[in-house]
Amino acid sequence: QLRGVLKRLEFALSDLLIRALLPDPGLRLSLVDARHTVAQAMVRHQLRAGAAVPLGRALMGAALLLHQRPKSERLTLQFSSKGPLRGLVADAYADGSLRGYVHVPTIRFPLEDMDRLAHAGLGRQGVVGTVREMEGGRLEQGQTELATGGIDRDLELAIERSEGERSAFGLEVTLRASDEEEQDLNVVRAQGACLLGLPDHDPYAFDAVARTVRHLPLTASAHTLLEQIAKDFAVDILDEQPVAFRCRCSLERASSTLLLLGEADLLSLAAEPGYAEITCHYCGHNYRFEKDALTLLVTTSLEAKAAKPS
Repeated sequence: QLRGVLKRLEFALSDLLIRALLPDPGLRLSLVDARHTVAQAMVRHQLRAGAAVPLGRALMGAALLLHQRPKSERLTLQFSSKGPLRGLVADAYADGSLRGYVHVPTIRFPLEDMDRLAHAGLGRQGVVGTVREMEGGRLEQGQTELATGGIDRDLELAIERSEGERSAFGLEVTLRASDEEEQDLNVVRAQGACLLGLPDHDPYAFDAVARTVRHLPLTASAHTLLEQIAKDFAVDILDEQPVAFRCRCSLERASSTLLLLGEADLLSLAAEPGYAEITCHYCGHNYRFEKDALTLLVTTSLEAKAAKPS
């Protein structure tokens, strides 16, 4: 009984992803409310508004795309462009973990013009790549040219060209600041939706629901958003999952990365400047190895090599 109470509390306090089916018209609908996740990404990477909006959209897009295919373990979106943002990466995992980063975190656009300028960070010259990791480690990869740089229409085009399916995305991130210098920048809203059709879906119903998806109504929660989008259609909720900004980096992985430099270079760093630092691109966490830690890494590496049979 306590476990059930804790589970309900986790859902109440977490960002949430919902997968649902509209059985009558044959439509698949996924929604995500990720305000806390986007806020965490913004704080970790010290993002300005012009970078926070596209990264937030991409994080939600990755989460929505991942769960459209069964037995998917991870989905990565890689945007590369000639726009001022240069590119971004968004990762979604089957356990609800999301992480990502932008190449240029300091892009600024006037908040009052964000809806109009949100695509300008990436621009229209570039590519979006998708990497889906299935159970067993099998990878499925694809790449398409950018359509608008606004993330949502780019994902629609990627699905159309790679899988031949119609889709509709709505990805909304709204920010608020206390002044023009973006002091006290807060995430007011971060919600997204993805619509796909079953093989025998009703195309007219698809178009009607897609119009709402592409212009998401302002709602208080993912459940309310589901009601607003589905309207008079019956809804079967397939599953619900908490999502959060969580990185897979660790001290052990940082240590392994340092060892790639080789023992001689590590000893050189231990002597001057007396430390080494590694910063995770995905979450911004900084791992600092002081002189004693570097020396220990070298000693452990040499002992491991000596222990291997020749």
